[in-house]
Amino acid sequence: GVDMPQAPYRALNFFVTADGHVPKVTSWGFERAMPAEYTMKLEKGVTIGGVVVDETGQPIAGAKIEIGGTGNDSSLPENIQFGPDTTLLTDAGGHWSCNMIPKTLEQVPVIVTHPEHAETDDTVWPGGPDATNVVITMKTGFAVAGIVQDATGNPIAGTTVREVHLSSQREHTQTTDASGAFELKSMNAGELMLAVQAKGFAPAVQTFTVTGSVTGLRFQLGPGQLLR
Repeated sequence: GVDMPQAPYRALNFFVTADGHVPKVTSWGFERAMPAEYTMKLEKGVTIGGVVVDETGQPIAGAKIEIGGTGNDSSLPENIQFGPDTTLLTDAGGHWSCNMIPKTLEQVPVIVTHPEHAETDDTVWPGGPDATNVVITMKTGFAVAGIVQDATGNPIAGTTVREVHLSSQREHTQTTDASGAFELKSMNAGELMLAVQAKGFAPAVQTFTVTGSVTGLRFQLGPGQLLR
């Protein structure tokens, strides 16, 4: 059993995972009343897996593997959901395996991250011949660091620094510390657009090309204007 949450609350998301089964989530609240009892049936999952290596072919231990979801349909009582409990780490030989994949999925997006390598997206086909022997290659990752200040040079703590993509790629986000400093890690080489935003200040954007780790970026924010 699960203890009922203490009122007041508006909604509850209930995540269920079990080894070898497809993970699910159900939600109650708003127009869907919470029942006193609920039965959730989990279907058996199929297995995908492989190895994560660097550009020289050496295995990468401790890489985090996140399985992409299929998206939630609010009209359904249950949805497939790969949450934090389904995150995997590669072993000393760079190997990983997930036995929770729905049989109906033709392709599965995976996101691979590691502190010393660039974030890597890949796709696995569960029905393919290499579904359990996928080789994912991670490129060297770079750090992008800098500081956010006001017009007089004082640091602005709590500023949101966001990587901007024009596509559906996942964006990196950081918050400046008390000294106004930030650092984005595991960044890919290439063009990078950063947008910064702080309460009471006008936002700012910089675009530059990353060919290695970047330090000394400086954003100076002017006062914001209230739109009426």
